[in-house]
Amino acid sequence: MSEWRRKAIELLPEMRSVISNAWSPMSLWIDLHAEFVRAFRSGNVDAVQRVLKYARWCWEARSSDTVSAVICAFFEHLPQDREMCAEIPKWFSATEFEALKDVFAYHAGPEVVSAIAAMYGMSRGRSASKR
Repeated sequence: MSEWRRKAIELLPEMRSVISNAWSPMSLWIDLHAEFVRAFRSGNVDAVQRVLKYARWCWEARSSDTVSAVICAFFEHLPQDREMCAEIPKWFSATEFEALKDVFAYHAGPEVVSAIAAMYGMSRGRSASKR
């Protein structure tokens, strides 16, 4: 069993069928994004936090396919949703936000990223302080 699949099952056992049906990290993240949205909309904070934990694990993975998948099929889409956008400062440290700013801007645009940066207390062009 692949490392990405094993870790996903460990952190998200209730999503085992979704994980088992995925043929690649990208296909998994496409489906996990939908699961994340459902968990967020239903107020399932535990599932939201565990998906985010798995996302961080994938972001730091050795496999470039796994890293690309979480960036392209998950992180890029978070700021597209206004309600989720407001949660980004709760979900990501200022340092993580700094590292993801360009990713977040890909679909949402620089204006949305600037608004998120303001929630962190950052002004345009100013880096994040430790959080």
